[in-house]
Amino acid sequence: RGIGGAAIRYAAVDQVALLRSCIDELQLPISVIGVGGVSKREHVKASLEAGAESVQLATAAMLDPLVGLRLKNLLPAR
Repeated sequence: RGIGGAAIRYAAVDQVALLRSCIDELQLPISVIGVGGVSKREHVKASLEAGAESVQLATAAMLDPLVGLRLKNLLPAR
């Protein structure tokens, strides 16, 4: 195990924004997946707004296997 969950949430969102900026500037055909501290609807939205095209759940899914289904139902389809 490494460091994950809420401890890295803000750093993860900052990294998504930085990567998105670099990818856009260089016009690279790369997708960004937001991961790190995602367990609530607001966390998913923050990663997507920072430039992620999708979001991965890890620690939250280990603690609550149904969290992905709940979040899917709370978020608009993309």
